Amino acid sequence: ALARLASPDEGANRDGILGVIRAALSFSFLSMLIFWTFAFGYGLSEMAVFVSGGIASLGLLGLIVFGWPKDGQTPWADPRSGMRLRDALAEIVKPRVAVRVLFIGAIASSGTLYMVLISLIFDASPLRGPSDVALYVGMLAGWEVPAMLILPRVARAVPKSTMLAIGTVLYGMHLLALPMLSESPLLWIMPLFGGVGGAMVITAPITYYQDLLRERPGTAAAMLAVQKLVSDILTAGVFAATAHVGGFETVAVTGVVCSLIGAGGLYWADRVNLFADKA
Repeated sequence: ALARLASPDEGANRDGILGVIRAALSFSFLSMLIFWTFAFGYGLSEMAVFVSGGIASLGLLGLIVFGWPKDGQTPWADPRSGMRLRDALAEIVKPRVAVRVLFIGAIASSGTLYMVLISLIFDASPLRGPSDVALYVGMLAGWEVPAMLILPRVARAVPKSTMLAIGTVLYGMHLLALPMLSESPLLWIMPLFGGVGGAMVITAPITYYQDLLRERPGTAAAMLAVQKLVSDILTAGVFAATAHVGGFETVAVTGVVCSLIGAGGLYWADRVNLFADKA
């Protein structure tokens, strides 16, 4: 929605605008991480996070209520589909769409698994602590920002499925390194791979869904929510099935394998134009 406000025609600037928006989100995440690291160091209560989050939410609500364009006042027109809820849901579960959402959800599960593992792995290491968690997460987010600003130039020449596959490999390297290099100085090289790979995995899906469902304006955002559900379920399943078997290393390896299967499946599905005749 923000990208459309900035570029109503969804032309050549779409990828660039989305990259800037996602980079701004990552930068705000990084800024808050640094702020709260120092705030907690000075003794501020953890409850202050909820207070600040509430204030920020109210501010965002105010911007939407008073600053968001009203229906019929935008420079573009979103034709209504005229579909009932049941028909709309049927569109989403068509094989052409559902299979690709499952594949991208598998890709995104590596990011969800990272957020689960980072604190557990560093807490179990005698050489790491909470400050290392903050530093690692901050470094990874820091690399995401410039990567997201540069990627739109690449996106014009590289298919989305190829970009997602490359991002999955890079992000998988960083995820595997967490348990295997947690006590090595080499660990601090991996945020570069995680940041660049994560930027690809985060930015590519939204425009992928927009192209996949071009005839359904606004549906791409809903697909992101479905994708999040898929990735959360996969992450929970991987962790529950493997954590007691071989520790965090087994969890990380299994998670990376799942994401690579998703990336390979998506690349193959687009390569052979899977279910195109059933769209």
